[in-house]
Amino acid sequence: MNDDLFDFISNEEEVPPQLDKSTRELLTTAINSKVTLTKFFISMVIGLLITLFLCPQFGISLSNDHQSFSHFIMELGPTVCGAYCGAVFFAGGSLATSVVLRRDEVWWIHRYRLRLFIPFAALTMWGLMFLSDNSADPHYSSTHYYVSWFISAASTSILFCKIALKIKSTNLSWN
Repeated sequence: MNDDLFDFISNEEEVPPQLDKSTRELLTTAINSKVTLTKFFISMVIGLLITLFLCPQFGISLSNDHQSFSHFIMELGPTVCGAYCGAVFFAGGSLATSVVLRRDEVWWIHRYRLRLFIPFAALTMWGLMFLSDNSADPHYSSTHYYVSWFISAASTSILFCKIALKIKSTNLSWN
């Protein structure tokens, strides 16, 4: 790849400016993937933490308001609650990454989305289960809750990544 990069940079042929810029951005992101991953994970965690004000996860909340909309969702059962909470939780994180990352970085994340979002959702779920003290609560110890939470968290992340890539690829770009 380094030979191809050197050939591209040292090439004397006239390349359309937009193609030249896009290619250089993608190459830079691919070479500096650690920076992209760091920005991705930091912005994702900040977004996830912000959503804890809206929706408790496995009983963990940053606001002690249990009379909110999330309480109504909990009354609908573990499957609906898990799906809602996983979606809200990862929508906040994904929205944060969509705003922070540049178009080429979002493209790179989208390219590796299954290798990033599924393990990240699983690790987050296990971490929240570990931090939670709700093992006796039948609501949080339901298999339906865990499965629906995980599926909605991973699929929401992938969906937001696709939407961000589409938005950043148009003239409505955030960056």
